[in-house]
Amino acid sequence: MLHTTNQEAGYHSAIMKTKDITTLIKQLRKQLSLTQEQFARKVGVTYSTVNHWENGKRTPHPYLIQRLLEIKKELPEGKGKDPKEAGKA
Repeated sequence: MLHTTNQEAGYHSAIMKTKDITTLIKQLRKQLSLTQEQFARKVGVTYSTVNHWENGKRTPHPYLIQRLLEIKKELPEGKGKDPKEAGKA
């Protein structure tokens, strides 16, 4: 029997589709004003890995998805929001 913790279930359910992951990565990188290479260093992967993520050719491992969500939480208030939604209130 496979056992998952609440934390694992939380970040697995937070990411639904490859498109959602791709969007999360692109938005997060742009909100941080980083190149793919700079973002890759921050996450701890290679430039080509970030490029493949953003192009939907690969998806991050669950522990890297968790890292991406942690980076998003570290952003100052309002900076982690979708730029299109930031002006709406």
